[in-house]
Amino acid sequence: MVTQLQAPPPKTSTAEDYFALEAKATEKHEYHNGVITPMVGGTPNHNRITLNLAAALNLALKKTDCAVFMADQRLQIPHTNRYTYPDILITQGEIPLMPGRKDTLTDAILIVEVLSISTQDDDRTDKFAAYQTLPSFREYILIDQYRVWVDQYSKLEGNPDDRSWIYTAYHDPGETLTLSTLPFQIAIAELYDRVQLDPRGTDLQ
Repeated sequence: MVTQLQAPPPKTSTAEDYFALEAKATEKHEYHNGVITPMVGGTPNHNRITLNLAAALNLALKKTDCAVFMADQRLQIPHTNRYTYPDILITQGEIPLMPGRKDTLTDAILIVEVLSISTQDDDRTDKFAAYQTLPSFREYILIDQYRVWVDQYSKLEGNPDDRSWIYTAYHDPGETLTLSTLPFQIAIAELYDRVQLDPRGTDLQ
């Protein structure tokens, strides 16, 4: 009889372990149900798209009660025991801080993720489902970094328990992305300004 060796179970870490690691680490990590995962470094395309959109949002929302945050802002998703670093997130009203911490938010009305090969499946599925448990979350934008392709998901207004979302796709630089949650528009060409497009995605991480 051949005895098969079983792989040891993955190490389970507590949220306290995660915060202790983050406090001394030189790179950021995400946390999900006891598993700590290092974040992949960004590409120039990723950074340019994020900056193009965040700068335009920050200028447009400057005199409102909304706050725009970029990739170094941690977000707690309490119902799924998850901590992430969205590429862009927007809050409205009083900044929703995690009790006892000044570096972690607990809610957002809009979240943007710039897609990478290694993370796009999670961004489109499990992470989107997790974001939907946030009480104020109403809009999700996914941006491909090597071709002109933007996915917009907007929650239907009305019953706050409604799980229906409207999907809009943008594939043409001449189109304009119009948010449903906030008074904001940006030309797709401006979103991809100085981005080196490559449909093959050979440099995606």
